[in-house]
Amino acid sequence: MRWRPGHKNFSPNGVLVTEKGVQAVEETRVLLEQGATQIFQATFFVDGLLAMMDVLEWDTVNEFWVINEVKGTTSQDVKKEEHLNDATFQKIVTEKAGLRVGRVNLIELNKEFRKDGEIIPSQLLQATDISEIINELEQSVVIQIDSAKEILKRDEEPRVLRLYLQVQKKTSAPRFHIAILKFLIILFTILSE
Repeated sequence: MRWRPGHKNFSPNGVLVTEKGVQAVEETRVLLEQGATQIFQATFFVDGLLAMMDVLEWDTVNEFWVINEVKGTTSQDVKKEEHLNDATFQKIVTEKAGLRVGRVNLIELNKEFRKDGEIIPSQLLQATDISEIINELEQSVVIQIDSAKEILKRDEEPRVLRLYLQVQKKTSAPRFHIAILKFLIILFTILSE
């Protein structure tokens, strides 16, 4: 499921970052300076880390940013761990970019939703506050990031990374840099078990 911003009943104040890569980072910076309070595909690049949020939203009551990680699932399956690691990574990078993140939500399809007339967006999706879990995972993900950075400093790329990059060239994944880091994080998780 891809997040579709702009629906008048769902996100009337949302602004979509339309650029990619470095330009997306600059566009995000400009939107923040202009006072945007809900940014779709907000992108940050800090300390060699690139992260793109599905939705970055300002909580005016608590005066902090909320990261909303949108997933097109309804099940609590193995993907959940990947979602949690991804959201943890996004929080780390967002905070390194200087924003105060107070909450992280996982937004999924509401499996209880049944269409009866007009679709009410607030009933279609359900948000779960995963902040406590993210805080527990943060130290582990930081260690994995540091390990991945050490591998990337090597003169010769690891064989498994070389194979992965060959596959990426063939598939031309749009979030290439994030995919590499996610791959390394998963690899280090497996190797450290």
